[in-house]
Amino acid sequence: MSAAPVVLFDLDGVLTRRDTYAAFVTRRIVRGPLRLLLALPLVPLMLLPTTRRQAGAVLVRLSLVGLSVARYRELARAFGARLAVTPRAVHADCVAAIHRHRADGARVVVVTACEESVARALLDGLGLGEVELVGSRLRRSGRRWEVALHNLGDEKPRQLQARGIVPPWETAYSDHAVDLPMLRDARVAVLVNPSDAFVARARRELPAEVRTVRWSA
Repeated sequence: MSAAPVVLFDLDGVLTRRDTYAAFVTRRIVRGPLRLLLALPLVPLMLLPTTRRQAGAVLVRLSLVGLSVARYRELARAFGARLAVTPRAVHADCVAAIHRHRADGARVVVVTACEESVARALLDGLGLGEVELVGSRLRRSGRRWEVALHNLGDEKPRQLQARGIVPPWETAYSDHAVDLPMLRDARVAVLVNPSDAFVARARRELPAEVRTVRWSA
């Protein structure tokens, strides 16, 4: 396994069309009238770059109020499994690319900011149960939930190396400039449905070969 070329895939915008965990959190909040009422003041803060991350963490905690660890895992797995069979939720081209790289002998790893229980259920539901996963993690401290690890930006290479997956990786797929720290250590960076600004920045900043792909749902 260690000798195999490593191919990395982001999840949101690459495998899925939208922010997967945000969809889970939103579903929880809108289905609870009190949760929805408490969440409304946070909406403007989600629109500001300086407060988005903190507001997002509060929304996550709010969405999980009252859940035991076992109940959370049950809901997370059900959501991921349901998403796997939701029409137009997943890029079939990405699923095909993962299978292709695995058939060529690559070690494929999905590296995502999505929480691992949701992401794992999604991968399993897509027939990608053998694909490795490095995601965000939650923990329950007393009666409240908190983000134990937000696997975003610079954290992705750190978490990969903590698992013995060291650069350079052969190929890395992403749709967003937040993944430049991960893309920077790839021999080939594949930008999925990128904006012109992302393409220009990637070609300016990355030492890797930069390719672009257009995937429809």
